[in-house]
Amino acid sequence: MPTEIAAAGGPYQRQETGAACESVCAFGAWPSIPIKAVAGADDRFFPLAFQQRLARDRLQVTAEVLPGGHPAAPSQPEALTQYLLDH
Repeated sequence: MPTEIAAAGGPYQRQETGAACESVCAFGAWPSIPIKAVAGADDRFFPLAFQQRLARDRLQVTAEVLPGGHPAAPSQPEALTQYLLDH
């Protein structure tokens, strides 16, 4: 992401809570639609092996590895868009 765009978002940042990592997913089943997972090859926040393990263990899918970091949409929008169009 360009530095100037990241800096422009600074005033809008807020402290995250632990809810995303601490809460339990309490629904009975995944929806009956195809589920895909992508992982950024250069993600420094969530290592690739960790993302692949989560996709396999929690979703029973193989994470497709795309170029880029965390998250994929702003770091490699073209690669993610092409993946979504192809799959």
